[in-house]
Amino acid sequence: MSRASYTEKMEYIAKELRGKIGIITPYKSQVRTLKDYIYPKLRALKLSIDSVEINTVDAYQGREKEIIIISCVRGSQERTLGFLNDYRRMNVAITRAKSFLWVVGNSRTLNRNKNWEAFITYCKGLSEISPTGSPKSTKYSSYI
Repeated sequence: MSRASYTEKMEYIAKELRGKIGIITPYKSQVRTLKDYIYPKLRALKLSIDSVEINTVDAYQGREKEIIIISCVRGSQERTLGFLNDYRRMNVAITRAKSFLWVVGNSRTLNRNKNWEAFITYCKGLSEISPTGSPKSTKYSSYI
């Protein structure tokens, strides 16, 4: 399969993945930052902003998406976990994906929490995870 151009990828996302992608973060301010960054890019590509839903962990309670990206990134000098320490929020976040889950964060910081450490250890053992942490193959990653 030849590599798809950027435009082809965006057209694919617009058609096939519209409304199936969610980005979750525990922080309302990060939701605003992500929306301010991502939504103008979607508009520039003539894609609807409902192609990707960006919201807090609490807003995703009881809901799912095909693809979930969890942002565990936090600009903390102390490298503390804050909301990420809450096992219930972690559970909600990691169980929202139907087909594909991608967690973005600093593993050294996340490993300070026993639940995140267990999750990271579990993920490293999955056959779908390469040594670099990138998915080897999934339904969508071979195209995108």
